[in-house]
Amino acid sequence: MSPDYYFRGTLVQYWNTIYAEYQRLFSVYGREPFEFTSPDPKTSPLAEYAPKYYDFVEILFWEADHRDFIVRVKADTVLDSDLVNLYVTQSMG
Repeated sequence: MSPDYYFRGTLVQYWNTIYAEYQRLFSVYGREPFEFTSPDPKTSPLAEYAPKYYDFVEILFWEADHRDFIVRVKADTVLDSDLVNLYVTQSMG
C-alpha cells in the first residue's frame, strides 16, 4: 500500500505552486523539468489554465532519455476540504 500524500490548500493553490516551480526550473535548465499530462499543453496553453473543482493535475518526471517515466503525480481535490490528494506512483520498468 502506498503512503498518503497531501497538499494543504486548494487545487488552484496547488496549480499555482507547481506551475510557478515549472517556470522557475524551465528558466534554470532551459527545458521542461517535468511534463504535464493534464492539463494537456498541446490542447491549451498552461499559462491560461485555471483548475475547476473536479479537475485533476497530472505530471510526469522522466529519465534523462525519456524512455520511461520515473514518477507520476496525480493531484485532485479532497471533497469538502482544502486539501489536495497526491497519488504518487513509480515506474515499474
